[in-house]
Amino acid sequence: MVPSLSIDKTHPAPAPASPVQRPPRYHSLDALRGIAALVVVLHHTLLTLPLWSALGMHGVHRSAITLLFAIPPLSLLWAGHEAVAVFFALSGFVLALMFLGPGPPDYLSFAVRRVCRIYIPYIVVMAIAMLLMTVVPHHTPELSEWFNASWNHAVTRPLILDHALMLGQPQYNFVDNPIWSLVHEMRYSLIFPLIMWLVLRLDWRLLAFGSLLVSVAAMGVLRHVSNNWAIDSLQYAFLFVTGATLAKYRIETAAWFSSQPPGVRVAIGITSLVLLGIHSLGFSDRLLVRAFAGVAPQIGALLLLIAVIGSGQVQRLLELKPCLWAGRVSYSLYLSHLVLLLTLVSLLHSFVSIYVILIALPGLALVLAGILNRLVEQPAINLGRLLGNKIAVVHTAH
Repeated sequence: MVPSLSIDKTHPAPAPASPVQRPPRYHSLDALRGIAALVVVLHHTLLTLPLWSALGMHGVHRSAITLLFAIPPLSLLWAGHEAVAVFFALSGFVLALMFLGPGPPDYLSFAVRRVCRIYIPYIVVMAIAMLLMTVVPHHTPELSEWFNASWNHAVTRPLILDHALMLGQPQYNFVDNPIWSLVHEMRYSLIFPLIMWLVLRLDWRLLAFGSLLVSVAAMGVLRHVSNNWAIDSLQYAFLFVTGATLAKYRIETAAWFSSQPPGVRVAIGITSLVLLGIHSLGFSDRLLVRAFAGVAPQIGALLLLIAVIGSGQVQRLLELKPCLWAGRVSYSLYLSHLVLLLTLVSLLHSFVSIYVILIALPGLALVLAGILNRLVEQPAINLGRLLGNKIAVVHTAH
């Protein structure tokens, strides 16, 4: 996002896209999404236990181990909300690439692809979750406050309507609570062509500063106004806008990063991880500290993307096969892991140690994600591509 002066050939950046080709796919960023999804899984696994729920929900330390895991780098292992910030920045980056090549998609074609990509797997998992919530007994008072906040109400018509329309009303988010982020993802997807219109016309400094102001202002208003869907989504404007802006300036940014001394590159990477790992500051008694804790992960997510696209070594590490596979199934993993957790714990906790269930959960969640990816997610992507191409052909013909 800054002009390039020179390029360090030992850390090559991706080659510029030719005028007749779309920008290259960054497989390393797909893998990063997979790692972020695994962090969310670990986050929810730990929150099942009262010890960690007290820390995650109220900032209360009841053990020396929670004190240790509240400090980077260990805090990164369960930085669930911060991992979602990385998701949002990645979405801004990846979606922008669709508009930066020749023949950017028309709005209807783009929207249909995004709806199929996000909504179809989402609604399938929500239907399964509501069925399980109805038939699986869920009474676990010995587990955490966070865990028992799910599956604690009946399936009702307003609940079904809220999920069917992706309204994201907080009072109905007890079926599969990670879906709150998908609501924002869908909203930003539907207005993303407008974001790209701004990104393609405005200076990156104005975009970064302006979107940061919008996000900070929205966070401030939300402290006094609850349950406002528009303001709730606006707090993530910085992530989507700067993610898209970074995609526009990806070549210049990667070249600038590669040209920096090794110490500077390492410092940027470490800073990004520290900013993503200081979530415990959100419980500070000081307003400014809490405000900083709200903004820090957004800046950290952007710096992390810069470090990844600018470092050939990091890209090669992320492009190892296990990381790439985790990236491929990351959406299915994010959607389904909590449903699996709630089901397994509810059915087995009476005669199987909760620790055995929680230790087994990440592996089982990855297996389930692989199945969902093959049976639901990939067909939904293919359907969106098919419908989008047909719409594009009709649009071109007219």
